[in-house]
Amino acid sequence: MKRVTYFLTLLFIFSLTFIVNAQDRHKEFSNLPDKMPANSEELVKYNLEKMQSEHPNMPVKHSRTFKPALDPDDYYVADSYTYQSWNGTDWENTDLYTITYNEQGWQTEYLYQEWSGGWVNVYRYTYTYNGNGTIAGYLSEQWNGSAWENSGRGTYTYDANDQYTEILYETWNGSSWENSSRYLYEYFANGNLQTQTYQYWSGGAWVNYYKYTYQYNANNLVIEELIQLWSGGAWTNYYKYNYTYNTNGDYITYVVYDWNGSLWHNNYQYLYSYNGNGWVIEYIYQYGDAANNWINSGRQTYTYDASGNEIGYIYYEWDGTNWANNYRGTSTYNGSGWVTEYLGEDWDPGSGWVNNSHSTYEYDANGNNTVWTYQEWDGTQWVNNQRNIITWLLIISDVKSDENMLTQYSLENNYPNPFNPSTNIKFSVPSTSNVTIKVYDALGREVAEAFNRTVEAGVHEVQFNSTGLSSGVYFYQLEANEIDGSSRFIDAKKMILMK
Repeated sequence: MKRVTYFLTLLFIFSLTFIVNAQDRHKEFSNLPDKMPANSEELVKYNLEKMQSEHPNMPVKHSRTFKPALDPDDYYVADSYTYQSWNGTDWENTDLYTITYNEQGWQTEYLYQEWSGGWVNVYRYTYTYNGNGTIAGYLSEQWNGSAWENSGRGTYTYDANDQYTEILYETWNGSSWENSSRYLYEYFANGNLQTQTYQYWSGGAWVNYYKYTYQYNANNLVIEELIQLWSGGAWTNYYKYNYTYNTNGDYITYVVYDWNGSLWHNNYQYLYSYNGNGWVIEYIYQYGDAANNWINSGRQTYTYDASGNEIGYIYYEWDGTNWANNYRGTSTYNGSGWVTEYLGEDWDPGSGWVNNSHSTYEYDANGNNTVWTYQEWDGTQWVNNQRNIITWLLIISDVKSDENMLTQYSLENNYPNPFNPSTNIKFSVPSTSNVTIKVYDALGREVAEAFNRTVEAGVHEVQFNSTGLSSGVYFYQLEANEIDGSSRFIDAKKMILMK
């Protein structure tokens, strides 16, 4: 029986949001495309992620955004993101995303709140799953000021191979659900995705809108992605993506064509180069002119340390004759290989490289990024701009609970959660112990002591009353010391007070 420790003990001191990883900064800057997925399931996921603008927060399969834990059977999931902006003298809360998981680590709720003197509900998504862990559906709701109201929902259908065959979206009209849109999937005999068709509901019937059709090479890598629009009762060409790969399955070329009514026209392409380790050292972006010639536009080069961490890249623009400096990024790592600092610089022909942006990263003992701070250069000094705080939850994949055989300490999730005004906290101790439970706010300040006494071995439950506290995210920490001093246990969990 393994000890259930979620390593959230000091996590409440820091809480961070979206991690702008320095190694992804060049993609954001130059629109560097990701490598196409190598199998059908990942390809569907790739396409679903491209739909985020239409259906934000739509989950994919298990909806796990996780980081492996020290134990390979366990993993961490981000369970809250806090956005803050700098007001000139201090950090101010702006947005809060809270994610809830079940015991299997599958996302069950995604809650978004805005700061207005306290956290105020905006919208939430709740998810249901099939017995094998694939998502069955989701419900989106909007907050009307006093209660949740239906907004939209999605329903997922699978074939015998657990592959998507349909994703149906519906909207709430105030009294019932109405069809909105859907995606239909067809597969080759080997399981590779063949087509993805998008339809919308109009006049009581489904109407075709666009379709993706895929072709693969002998290694099951996508070599062509054809996009067609429905027009005049037939599919007409729109865009086409062609891909070539090296023997490692990495891009050599990524080419996009648009249809001019009778022929394919060069739109843009990426050309990739790699070093002996298979790491990208250069890519060149070109666009097609009216005569269908490829014209240089942008270029990026990359450098790495001995461990393969990207430590620098430079972006160049074509001035008609030569590649001219435009932007560069430099990343610094600690001994564990975690990026700790990122510096962005612009090129000034008269001055050389000048500061643009600066990011720093903080981590907990398990390597989870807990704080990202972003600053901008005002010409003389770095000025705070935004800060993101994230908390992490450790999912234990093989927890066994047998109250008749207590051989470990444990702290359970409080219930109800969210709560108002009181909630119950359950814990177990295998022997007589001195136990304290303290409550902290999101900044790590102690706001209450919920429990402090000596208890016998067994399962215990404490009721915590939130009188005097405002709505928000809090953390409760249990510290248990065996009466003979032979062992000590500390654990912490998150709870949400919603008044």
